[in-house]
Amino acid sequence: MNESVGQEDKIEIRIPSRTGYEKVAMVVAEVIAQKMGMPEARREDLSTALSEAILNAMEHGNQMNEEQQVVVTFSLAADKLLVAVSDQGQGFHPPEGMPNLEDKIEGNSPARGWGWFLMEQLVDQVEVVPSANGGTSVRLVVMLEGKVTQTNG
Repeated sequence: MNESVGQEDKIEIRIPSRTGYEKVAMVVAEVIAQKMGMPEARREDLSTALSEAILNAMEHGNQMNEEQQVVVTFSLAADKLLVAVSDQGQGFHPPEGMPNLEDKIEGNSPARGWGWFLMEQLVDQVEVVPSANGGTSVRLVVMLEGKVTQTNG
């Protein structure tokens, strides 16, 4: 069921930098994606990528400062869903390249650091831009049909 969406409807939520609150945004994303007619597998991919983006914003952007918020903006268009996750921190530069699985398994590099790579695999586009409030905004794009090339911006 693909319910009608306006020219570009926007929904914005603000959550504190406290783990657990990312689930609120995941529920909102599920409802929006379902309303747009997105298949279940794509909704699950979006939910996972969104969770990762929010947790990164809390940890790396806002340094888990509960007084700083993560702003999640959903922009609904006829052919895609754009989700912007913005922090109030000092900025973020995504890692380049694919993580080295062997190094991680052998303990030669930290076990963490898969989030960015994971996001790029789950949605159609991922980009990082400075946000208006001085922090960083990670944009996740999910096309309703087809898959486009991921970009880092």
